[in-house]
Amino acid sequence: MDLLAKLEILAVTANNEDNGIILETASTNQYYNRTTQPPTTTITPRDKNSTFLVKLEGPLSTPSQVKELSMSPLPPYLKKDIAPCLGSDIDPTLPQNRATAVDEVFHPKQGEYPVWYFFYGNLAVPEILNERLGLDERPTYRKAVAKGGDLKTWGRGKFKALVDGDASARVEGWAYEVGSTEDEGILRYYETDFYEVVRCDICMVDVGEMVKGLVFRFVGDVD
Repeated sequence: MDLLAKLEILAVTANNEDNGIILETASTNQYYNRTTQPPTTTITPRDKNSTFLVKLEGPLSTPSQVKELSMSPLPPYLKKDIAPCLGSDIDPTLPQNRATAVDEVFHPKQGEYPVWYFFYGNLAVPEILNERLGLDERPTYRKAVAKGGDLKTWGRGKFKALVDGDASARVEGWAYEVGSTEDEGILRYYETDFYEVVRCDICMVDVGEMVKGLVFRFVGDVD
């Protein structure tokens, strides 16, 4: 039984008890018997990044009630990620990060090509990128630095993982211009769902130019 099913059963049961109704079903009895034992469910990194939408009303009207019924160590919280960007202290809802005009456009836009990507791991190896994209010639990289990131590892040091850092954090790597949605799809498939695409500021080292681009941010557990 998944988390939402448990919460639904407990909410209905609590509501009926408040109204003087005793509801006993096989599912609720089975669940209540299990709650006396320590939870044994294995939580994977991807499970930790799953998002549940719960409407706070009735028996489940506060975050603390959801915390108690789901046996979570911390109350649930709302992460405002309207325009996901690299950097732990970049909140798009803060005044300094909001659009200054109603018609302001944030780049890169969805479906905008070519688009700059910041690479810092295997995709920064020309032979690997050439093989992935089936290029006819050696790919052209530009030495670059990404702002707001922190480079870690995962898989016992086997893979590099770019995660959010503070505003002053810098990560060295390479910029590559992706030319089509097909190539972008191949790269996303290669990186798997352990990574998500977010916007980032990329500084081209050769000319000192700052461009708006994208990067693969790690979403699992780092070493």
